Amino acid sequence: AGSARPDFQQRTKDWVAGKGYGWLVEMDDDDEDDHKPLLEELDIDVCDIVSKVRAVLLPYRLRPRDDHLTTPDFWGPFFVVLLYALLLVWGQLGAVSWVFTLWLGGSFFVYFVARVMGGGEGGYTEVLAITGYSLIPLALLCLYLPLLRSASPYVVLALKAVHTLWASYAARTLLVTEPLRPKVHVVGYPVLLLYSYLMSLHSGV
Repeated sequence: AGSARPDFQQRTKDWVAGKGYGWLVEMDDDDEDDHKPLLEELDIDVCDIVSKVRAVLLPYRLRPRDDHLTTPDFWGPFFVVLLYALLLVWGQLGAVSWVFTLWLGGSFFVYFVARVMGGGEGGYTEVLAITGYSLIPLALLCLYLPLLRSASPYVVLALKAVHTLWASYAARTLLVTEPLRPKVHVVGYPVLLLYSYLMSLHSGV
């Protein structure tokens, strides 16, 4: 009886296909897709995200147009920006959308400038990935800055400046292509503006 069932199913499929309705019984041969882990279904590569985060945390190891770091992905930059937004506007969830708007709009402006200057080959999604991951220094500052409540305002200001330059350096280094090398400061300026404005939100949204 067990062997007769597959034969019956096959004859049924052949009959339906012979009537011109084969598309009704078409099945994906790759049944393994039904058993993929959730992270794989969502296309989340944890190892890839962690390696990119670690690279930005070690800026002296960054290289222009690092193929690994400039490969666009959605979830890594999204989580970094979301973390920064939540740390920045703790208790004001309505302002999270404003942080995302700044990231999306500012990244488009950076992409536009790079494109006009002859770069931007990777497209807008690549710029989003780079600016998103490069926001890590600012998120890191938000994590430990509350521990320095008693610190001098000048110390806090210096830390903010260092982390803003850190983020800007990481993004600028990864965005620079050969055609942009003589105009690196032209591209670096809107990048610095983007992170300076995002850092200024730390004083209040």
